[in-house]
Amino acid sequence: MGIKNLIRCHWLLKRTLIWVLILSGCASPPDTNTGQLATRAIEVRYIENDFEATYKAATHSFAALGYTIEHSEKKTGILTGKRETKTTGRTAWAVVGLGPLGLAAASGPTEEITILVEKLDDENRTKLRIQMIVDGRPQIDPVTVDSIWIVIQREAMLIKGLSVPDDLEKNYKILEEANLINVVKKKKAAKKKPARRR
Repeated sequence: MGIKNLIRCHWLLKRTLIWVLILSGCASPPDTNTGQLATRAIEVRYIENDFEATYKAATHSFAALGYTIEHSEKKTGILTGKRETKTTGRTAWAVVGLGPLGLAAASGPTEEITILVEKLDDENRTKLRIQMIVDGRPQIDPVTVDSIWIVIQREAMLIKGLSVPDDLEKNYKILEEANLINVVKKKKAAKKKPARRR
């Protein structure tokens, strides 16, 4: 009798497993709104500053982060910038091996950023939407978006003559140290030592 019960249990387990698989295949797809909400939370930010200062700060952020401004339309608040990263280590080998085609092969990804600066009812608050396209495909890189956001916030405060909070200044310094910001550093003039008299 023990073997009959074992076979019956095995058969029952198989049948239950088959029904579970069939019913799980009929389940509704996972909620895609969660991904969209997360993306929107990264893309959309609000800044406590007026439209004029925010738009100017956005243009400064492109220059600071190495983007070439491709399109700027202040009336609609649209600003588009582009940068292409070069992989210099591969460039020489690619050109030697493949000729002119090698130069194209040695280029890194092309990033295109569009910033929509939107006026709000409150004149001292502005909405920013930062969208990104890498190699022709829409995607979002939180690190790049955060870098742009840090620079825009800092620049907007400087434009208004406000002091920059320590945490924001610290984040900006981190970007500088990571060579993500194009900063023209002023060289300190070398102090000339007076000639020794003999």
